[in-house]
Amino acid sequence: MGSPRSGRNTTLLRIETSDFVVTIKGPHKNDTVEAFRLHQDEQGKLLGAHLRVIPEAKTEVVDPDRGLVPYRGEPITPVFFEQTHYELLLQRKEGCTKHLRVEHVNPELREALSPVDPNGGLQSGIINFQDEVGFSQFEIWDDEQRLLAFEIEVYPSKLDYRKDYHRLLQEVTEEIYNLAFSFLGRTSIYARLQKQQEPSPAEFYAIFKILWEQLSRALEYVKAQPHHRIVSAQEILPPEKVKGGRPKAALWLMKRPYLLDVNPNGLLSLREKAFTPRRLPDHRKYLTFNTYENQFLKWMLKQLELRLRQFAAYGRRLKIDERVIAEVDRAWHYLRRYARHPFLENVGELKRVEHSSLVMQMAVGYRDVYRYYLMLTKGLNILADIFSISLKGMAELYEYWCFLKINALLRKKYELTGHNIIAVDRTGLVLNLKKGKESTMEYLNPLSGERFSISYNRFYTDLPTVSQKPDSVLQLEKKGSRSKYLYIFDAKYRLCVDKEYIEKFHQAGPPEDTINAMHRYRDAIIHAHPDLSREVFGAFVLFPHNDERAYAGLLGGKPSKFYTSIQQVGIGALPFLPGQTMLVERLLDELILEGPDSAFERAVVQDGTAEYFSRAYKRNVLIGPLRTKEQLDVCLSHRIYYTYLDKVQKYLSDLEYVALYQSKRLFRDKDQQGIMRYGRIKNYTILPRKDIREAPGGTSPHKLAVRFEIEQWQELSPRIEPGGYGPQGPQRTTWELLHVASIYPELHLTEQEVRLWRELRRFERCRRVEFPKQEIDESEVMVSMEFAGLAIRNAGPHHFEVEVPGEKKLYNYSDLNKSPGKILREIILLWQGSASKGTQDEVTEEAGA
Repeated sequence: MGSPRSGRNTTLLRIETSDFVVTIKGPHKNDTVEAFRLHQDEQGKLLGAHLRVIPEAKTEVVDPDRGLVPYRGEPITPVFFEQTHYELLLQRKEGCTKHLRVEHVNPELREALSPVDPNGGLQSGIINFQDEVGFSQFEIWDDEQRLLAFEIEVYPSKLDYRKDYHRLLQEVTEEIYNLAFSFLGRTSIYARLQKQQEPSPAEFYAIFKILWEQLSRALEYVKAQPHHRIVSAQEILPPEKVKGGRPKAALWLMKRPYLLDVNPNGLLSLREKAFTPRRLPDHRKYLTFNTYENQFLKWMLKQLELRLRQFAAYGRRLKIDERVIAEVDRAWHYLRRYARHPFLENVGELKRVEHSSLVMQMAVGYRDVYRYYLMLTKGLNILADIFSISLKGMAELYEYWCFLKINALLRKKYELTGHNIIAVDRTGLVLNLKKGKESTMEYLNPLSGERFSISYNRFYTDLPTVSQKPDSVLQLEKKGSRSKYLYIFDAKYRLCVDKEYIEKFHQAGPPEDTINAMHRYRDAIIHAHPDLSREVFGAFVLFPHNDERAYAGLLGGKPSKFYTSIQQVGIGALPFLPGQTMLVERLLDELILEGPDSAFERAVVQDGTAEYFSRAYKRNVLIGPLRTKEQLDVCLSHRIYYTYLDKVQKYLSDLEYVALYQSKRLFRDKDQQGIMRYGRIKNYTILPRKDIREAPGGTSPHKLAVRFEIEQWQELSPRIEPGGYGPQGPQRTTWELLHVASIYPELHLTEQEVRLWRELRRFERCRRVEFPKQEIDESEVMVSMEFAGLAIRNAGPHHFEVEVPGEKKLYNYSDLNKSPGKILREIILLWQGSASKGTQDEVTEEAGA
């Protein structure tokens, strides 16, 4: 397990009755809880845990400093934790002949005990709450009679119960609520309602219209088959009304001798005298509807009635349609009459909410009423599967939260364009977020126009080896690339705090096998059509750690090895809890903002890849200017291009393509200027210029020239416009730039400048690239490149300057080479921040005007 136990095995709880003794033994401390100082208040004092014993019995609980101490009803020290082994013992006292058994809602805990001796006097077993936290109730029974019930509170062992656990539930609730109303906002029912940040009466009525009929049917079903129980109660009656004798009646009378009258024909004989009791105890069984479930039902009805009455009052103030008010009035009158039905009339007040009622979870009618109540009050449970999410194990709850929280972070900055999380069927609103079922949310980056999605439980089956099913998969599309960039975020509710682990990896973190699983995902998820290729560029474990700054080394210590590995190899782990989301949010921004090259650099490539793909970075395209207009016809008709050898001799063997440049000097029509055609070089011949038979002569007929044979001329669409510049004789560029440039000077950017240009043009078209001269040769250096609201200026051989309105910043090309993703993201954020400020200033000026 990822949560190690510590502390000696000691008695934690002991309950003694007249018939038996119940004991729970186990470790009184937990390493993770101690290391992260969980379950403490602001002053560092341990929070109190719940304990209830019914009926009262001699109870002792462990105290960290004093050992076993008498329990007097106050909160106890948290000693019961998830994923921890405890020994439960049930020992029958001498003289007790009852057949004792332990009952619990969890069958694994219920069936854990087995007899130690032949006569069953001692039962023992190892219990483990796994990752279920909260109240856990045990009951001791004798056949059909409950003798004792005790309820303990199980605390999480990896996160703070009061802070993190309840915030997990709250944030899951809020996120699903937000998605539900986002969905309603796109339906015809909700089309005319104004969207607001806070829940509105209009939103309440929209859901009321969908759910009221179903809620009414569920209530009628409950009325026909209300929950009840048989209870046994003691009554004090005259002897003639007592049904049968009770063995304990004599003991009861011994404590109450004043109830005995001397009578020669009495029922009891003591010291040669006969006595007749005036009263005797008797136990009678009767049916009652005063159960927790009916108390909770009655409370829900009152809450809904109040909400409906508030809505009706609100509607009358605004003078909305009388039919709407009449409909709501009928509804709350119905609920009031229902609460006065005989089976609810004598039901008591709800004292507290329990999380272990199987009736509320599973019973037809009660389950549905509870679900619709939560939906009407904008609660969590929009689908039966997630209905009892707060009752699910912590691991599953944490997995749900991770997916929903990632989406909450994304929705702050990007536009949610669609999802299949919320839908409507014949039962009403349906939440499709379900473990084992794929759910997807789609987004648009309004700045770059790029689309991306994040999927929960995507199942990869068509793989060369074995199927894979990661928790959450972020799929990105990036301008300038046809590839899909996949990143896996896998929630692991596990945490290692061993001394050896921290010495090895510098910080507490997820177990090693979870990191190995990330390597497996990246290696196993393969795109198989038409060629095999890896799709996963990064995989990250999300785990519960309550100090992300310490984990990242921001507080003076060493960062976790699994944090630094994210930048090194694209595999690692990040803390993720309520209030601990900075690192994950920062990583999401990096992945979405970075361009295709940075994404590719995040993954470790196979040895030899750089050599294999080096051709893509070669300047292997010859930009061929035309000396005369007639030369164009000659080149096109004969599939050739020619120029003097001394112009291209240094790099002749590297050339693979020729692109024809049509200058504004020769072509007056602007649509005919620039680069419109290119072709692959089939062969070339070196010969005197006068021997080129297709175009004999030339300015230097005896000078050596090169005649390139072209396989076929291709149209370049769209064409590359001059942009105010042209080549000074034959020049070179790369195959990639030829197909992505829009103006001619972009073809002369260096590899470092291309990196900047490629990333920035994902967000905005490059408006201008400036060189010192209008006719550019290979020795020329760029002066600046300009985008809307951003300029990159040359600041010497090793530096460049980034300028946005009101701010300038100097960068070093060496830093760009070492950490391209980091530098480029910083520039993009600076640019975006300036644009946002400019928009706000415009709004302020307009308001002032």
